[in-house]
Amino acid sequence: MIEISKAGNDTYKSYGFSTMYEDENVYVNAIVETSNASKFLKQGDVILNIDRINYTKVKQDHYCDILSNGFDNITDQLSITIFRDGKELTFELRKTELL
Repeated sequence: MIEISKAGNDTYKSYGFSTMYEDENVYVNAIVETSNASKFLKQGDVILNIDRINYTKVKQDHYCDILSNGFDNITDQLSITIFRDGKELTFELRKTELL
């Protein structure tokens, strides 16, 4: 979990999690503790899809496109399906205003 400390008056909206790529899978890497994502996601969750876009068996160049285009810019809400402890779980995340 990432702790945010206030360094000024700047804020931004984000889903509050980052990803990492390994062995053709996309994982939840870090989560901002004050974000909406912190209620649902855990570090190490395997991301199966975001807004019905398949994130399984992702090739490295596709992951680079994901990072460049960013799902964080899509809308203020997204649907994410993850795999954790042998189960598929789907959550609706909304952007949170962060410091």
